[in-house]
Amino acid sequence: MKLKIGDRVRVISLPDLAEANVVKVRIGMTGTVKELREIRAGVEFDKDINGHNGHWGGKDGYCWYMLYERLEKIEETATEEIKEDEGKRHGKTEACIQGPTPGDE
Repeated sequence: MKLKIGDRVRVISLPDLAEANVVKVRIGMTGTVKELREIRAGVEFDKDINGHNGHWGGKDGYCWYMLYERLEKIEETATEEIKEDEGKRHGKTEACIQGPTPGDE
C-alpha cells in the first residue's frame, strides 16, 4: 500500500499488546496521515487515543505511529458542514422568529 501525507486511513488491525496498553486505538478508527517513516505512518486520529502530538506538532493525544500493514487507505464521502453563526437563524426574518406583531394577523 502506498500512502502519502494527507491520505485518510482506517485501522484494520490493532497495535501490538504493549502499545495497546498505552493507546486507545481500535479497529475502524480513522485519521489522517501526517508523516511517513520507513515502516510506520504518523497518523493524527479523529478522536483522542491517549497518544502524543507527533513530530509534526499535531493535536496532543490524537497522534500515533502505526505500521503500514495495520492501516488501509479510505476514500471519504462528502459530508455536510454545519456552521454555527452566533445563534443567528438563516432564512428567517426577525419577525418570523419572534412571531407576528399585533395588527399583522
